[in-house]
Amino acid sequence: MVAITMSEAHSTITMIAIFGLCNCLSTASLLAFVLYHRYYKKWSVLHSQNITLITNLIFSDFLQSLGFLIEFHWLRIGQVQTDSAACSTQGHLIQMGDLATSMFVILIAANTALHFIRPSNPNVPQVALRWVISLVWLSALLMAVVPPAFKPGFYGNAGVWCWIAVQYSWEKLYLHYIFLLLAMAVSLIIYPSLGIYLIIQSRKTDRSRNSSSTRLSTVAKTMFLYPMSYALGTMPLAITRIRSMAGQVPNHGMLMGACIVFSMLGGINCLIYIGTRKHILASQQEEIARQQEVELQRHASALQKKLALLGSNYDEFKAEAYYPGLVIDLEETGADIKQSGFVREQRGSQGSSVKDETRVAVKAIMIDDLV
Repeated sequence: MVAITMSEAHSTITMIAIFGLCNCLSTASLLAFVLYHRYYKKWSVLHSQNITLITNLIFSDFLQSLGFLIEFHWLRIGQVQTDSAACSTQGHLIQMGDLATSMFVILIAANTALHFIRPSNPNVPQVALRWVISLVWLSALLMAVVPPAFKPGFYGNAGVWCWIAVQYSWEKLYLHYIFLLLAMAVSLIIYPSLGIYLIIQSRKTDRSRNSSSTRLSTVAKTMFLYPMSYALGTMPLAITRIRSMAGQVPNHGMLMGACIVFSMLGGINCLIYIGTRKHILASQQEEIARQQEVELQRHASALQKKLALLGSNYDEFKAEAYYPGLVIDLEETGADIKQSGFVREQRGSQGSSVKDETRVAVKAIMIDDLV
């Protein structure tokens, strides 16, 4: 890394500190909003796997922004002080946040691809998702904490903040740049492929009549904004540092500009979420409605098969299940409700009950007893 004096970097560090503060406030506010409405208000749409991954991405940006707040300390003392607790803390926060960001960009791309590969059931099991997210954070934590324990001076002056010191070039490669390049490669493979797929599908099907294609297109376009912002925020600084590792002296203005853009990444992701929130939630509501319809049909089919096995002595029977609007005409299936132990009378708000043994109207069938 090219040597930079404090007088040269003062304005850059000031801007990074200000952007770090803005990012910290914006990411913290967004996380508080999402968590409040998810766990207190019980918004079911916020439990989607897309929102879960985006929330973790925003949290990784929050960790980075905490690291950038230490820029105010460097301004106060007039130098980026290596071998200090503040330098080590900043290095840990920036490294862990950056690694987690790379990994969640990859997961968001993979999750988006699942909506096209398995449109009828794009979600992975929740237990599996929790394990993957836990593994990401554990990996990011270990790769940020373990190397300094075995390598003295691992975090040092990286120009305008503390990060992996200049003498640990190979560690920068396999603890940072590999994950950055992997995130870029996965995004460049998946998202253009999805774009080509959507173009082909739009030619085969009238998209005005295909709500599924419209939903998938919305998901893909929205999710693509996150890796795009990640690429725009990290690649300038990565290119500058890689050139420095190769022995080339980077342009001072380019280096300062790249550092400032990198420090803005958390705020950019927050703006993307705010700008696309309605589209994400609307798409998720469509997905929830579609899944509920599939589940409703599955229960109805299982219920009809179960009741058909009972035989019938009644001329007419209708049963309304738990799901509103589900009415099963048992005249076709022919079930002897009186002899079955599966059906129970449910008293409504007006206390209605079964009065006619030949023409029965039951308010609800306990599907859990039948399926």
